[in-house]
Amino acid sequence: MSNLIVIRIVPQSPVNAATFTNYLSYQGGLQITAYDLSFNSPTSGQSVGTAAYVTPIAGPEPPDPVPYNPGDVPASPNYGNARIAQQVDLIPVGPDPNNPLQTDDAYYQYESVATAVIEIPSPAVGQTTFENLRLVATWGSGVNSVAIPVSGDYYSVALTPGPAPDPSQWSSLQPSLYFSLPAPPVTASTVSFTLPSDGTPPPFASLLSAVQSTLNVDPSGPQPNLGKLSAAQCRNIAYEIIWSQQKPLPTPPDPIENLYTDPPNNGVLLSGTTPNQNEGDRQQFEGNLQGYYATANAQADRLAGFVYTLSAAIACSELSLQATSVHFQFPIIVDPGKAPPAGISEATVLLTNGNAPMNPSFAVPAEYFYALGLGLPSQVTPQQQYQMACLASEQQILPKLHHAIDTGIISAPVPPPIPRIPMHLRSHPNRRCAS
Repeated sequence: MSNLIVIRIVPQSPVNAATFTNYLSYQGGLQITAYDLSFNSPTSGQSVGTAAYVTPIAGPEPPDPVPYNPGDVPASPNYGNARIAQQVDLIPVGPDPNNPLQTDDAYYQYESVATAVIEIPSPAVGQTTFENLRLVATWGSGVNSVAIPVSGDYYSVALTPGPAPDPSQWSSLQPSLYFSLPAPPVTASTVSFTLPSDGTPPPFASLLSAVQSTLNVDPSGPQPNLGKLSAAQCRNIAYEIIWSQQKPLPTPPDPIENLYTDPPNNGVLLSGTTPNQNEGDRQQFEGNLQGYYATANAQADRLAGFVYTLSAAIACSELSLQATSVHFQFPIIVDPGKAPPAGISEATVLLTNGNAPMNPSFAVPAEYFYALGLGLPSQVTPQQQYQMACLASEQQILPKLHHAIDTGIISAPVPPPIPRIPMHLRSHPNRRCAS
């Protein structure tokens, strides 16, 4: 028997059902892929399936209240092969809300909730949970897809026994997890990016994409060199990323002229024991405004440091392209039949190309410099960061890189193809290293 991952999808703030339908269908439709994270693959995981929204073949009938007609039987939507279905509820026969003298037929009503179902056709025997799941969500697929920020992984995800019922019944399934769906971008300047709320640095790839998307809009024209951004420019980019995603301004609870004009508001919260509703509403409105700006600005200030680290990392990578010498440090492997050299356990080979850059180059990816530069203040210039990385020992560098890879801040390097070893060297692989 199959198992089901049931994902209940809700908007980040209340919206009407028609607006939520637009959330689901934007850019060709919402897609959610689940990855099983394990001890051997704690950051990327193995894909266990994808759920995609597809516009129903036919909507509910009737979709709105209609006068009662005995014998009418309402029909739920035909969802086709969709694996994400917007919830519909059956509204029974009853009085028309706008005309008490009229009785309305039963009808199906869309709700601002949806359910995604990912079916595991052949689960392990006795499996009832996934210990750790990672979700990747997008609107659409391919090169034109729009990434949807996912705040974190999901732990101890309960599974529901399959097979999957008809999509019209998915709202009755016990959810394995909840997914908060943001509103789609409304302008070209909206950037899909989430700054981790737990204080960890944002992944290099997602931050780079957000910076590039921002610079595609402002400034117009060719993008500036990302490795030459000033601290002020990094701060500007961070603010544009964060503020492009903000919800609308708080709305005054009363006409704003009533809050700030005397009369009716004399600015006194209590007159004896009588509360002044206008003054109370004014203070609440100003508190909402302050929170609205303070929260976003605090996030932007924090993000600015990461944008500067990204820019410095790109500058350091460009400096590594101009390196005129490279040295390799390695342990000396001694033939067991020979005595080791006294006091010598390591050696260094220096490669140089005079005053010209190495050819081929030994460029270091910007991702590595990003991992090494995290936590450094903006007063440390890219040139200084580059020198610090070059002078650091292997014992100082490797733990930082391994931690960044393990936590998903940077991606693991792709190992090069294993070279073919000549037959006459295979039985003595250390021959060239013997002393």
